[in-house]
Amino acid sequence: MPQGEYRGIAVFADAAGMHWLEDAVMPLVRAQEPDMPLVVGGELDNVRVAVALGRPHAVLDCLAAGVPCVTRDAAGLGLPETLRGLEAKDPVAMAALILDLHGKASLNGRFARAGLAFVRAEHSEAAVAAAMRDAAGESTPRAASRRAG
Repeated sequence: MPQGEYRGIAVFADAAGMHWLEDAVMPLVRAQEPDMPLVVGGELDNVRVAVALGRPHAVLDCLAAGVPCVTRDAAGLGLPETLRGLEAKDPVAMAALILDLHGKASLNGRFARAGLAFVRAEHSEAAVAAAMRDAAGESTPRAASRRAG
């Protein structure tokens, strides 16, 4: 995390997700951490944890920045088992996860490292280029022989 003043929890949410977060999750969080601020709108500097609701691409953006990102639905993101613990379906579980990631440096660091490793392995420029070649059939032996011949 860059040096500087701690700014709170980064939030990436559609309207429904923001209402759910504010109405159902944050009262539980603020019962234990009354002054925990929310940073809405894409700023990841000096935050310990992010929440993405209704914005699946934001999960990957956060992980690429080294910030663990809690979400309700990680389906379709292809998260490895090491990151499935960032998914919380109900308000109580999400509040607990936010508080744990905020307060437990070792847990936060473990998810941050796993997130960076996942993004580098699966979503780097090289990984995307390889996937595109695979999709186009360019990495198969048959495609290689067509190009050579």
